Amino acid sequence: MANPYPSKLPVVAPPLRVVCDWDGTLTTKDTLHLVAKVAYDKQDLPLDGPADQYRPPAVPWSKLGEVYMQAYERHKREYQPAATSRCTLVEERAWLASLRDVELSGVIAAEQAAIFKGVTIRDLEQGAQEAVAAGEIVMRAGWHEFLSQLILRPHTGQRTAHTFHILSVNWSAEFIRHAIVTSWVRHAGAHRSITCSADVAEFLRRMDITANEISQVRELSGSDGGLRSPTREEIRTSEDKLKFLHPHCRGNLDTQERMGPRADEELVVYIGDSDTDLECLLAADIAIWIRDDPPSSAGKRLHSAVTRLNIPTKPVEELRMPGLQQPPIWIARDFHQVLSAFRAPGWL
Repeated sequence: MANPYPSKLPVVAPPLRVVCDWDGTLTTKDTLHLVAKVAYDKQDLPLDGPADQYRPPAVPWSKLGEVYMQAYERHKREYQPAATSRCTLVEERAWLASLRDVELSGVIAAEQAAIFKGVTIRDLEQGAQEAVAAGEIVMRAGWHEFLSQLILRPHTGQRTAHTFHILSVNWSAEFIRHAIVTSWVRHAGAHRSITCSADVAEFLRRMDITANEISQVRELSGSDGGLRSPTREEIRTSEDKLKFLHPHCRGNLDTQERMGPRADEELVVYIGDSDTDLECLLAADIAIWIRDDPPSSAGKRLHSAVTRLNIPTKPVEELRMPGLQQPPIWIARDFHQVLSAFRAPGWL
């Protein structure tokens, strides 16, 4: 059968532009509740406790989760076509885009509870450091080695031409940055064999992280409690994420023939784990699905979509160049497997 996704990838890979999801991809579990914990700690409140501990408008974090889940379940019941009847990418993309109001229901509920009021950049830094130290944020296996070899040449320590970015629907890019830097520094300290660790740490402090941010968190007085900004584009849905991929990738979802990068462009690799990553996975030059066993709830939703849409998948170990055809989506358990796959064609 003819490949439904014909490729124009180059025979020799150009520099890689690796775009990676955060929650459940770089990390082993979701971290949004840890962003919230920073805010609750600021107000000297438990993340979840008896209702009488919270002075209105504050509420337990679980209450905000209930608001979101009720909105999601109601929308899922009412939306047509239902999941079992959605069998085209157009239908699935429309469903994913329709979740914007559901995502905003949780955001608005948190704003109304004024949970994040007064939170500062320093609070986010401290909260991220504490979460990593306590083992509440665990980076996925092999991530440190993958990033080190992606960014630096192993024998000379010089910068490669590859780039690495994070693209996330998380509520705080600053929290993500401090969590990554802290994780790297702690890992490098425990593994003296990793060379040029300071250079990688400096790269992490400066690299592009595209995510949402707590309103006015850089003000001396702290945040006004808002989670939306009129001056920056919000990232709440799969559709929002797609807007931040390279233009040649975005066009891949709207044409019969995939374009691939020009000779002077980077090869875009997207790594994700959930249905919020679906459009980016299908648009990227190379798509890698970090899949847990047993799968997370987000992974189950992605699996449902991939199965219903008959999207081909293969183990990442089979990724080769030249002769690579796109998609399928390549499946990996962790970044050890991704690194091994990228070494095979001589990319790293």
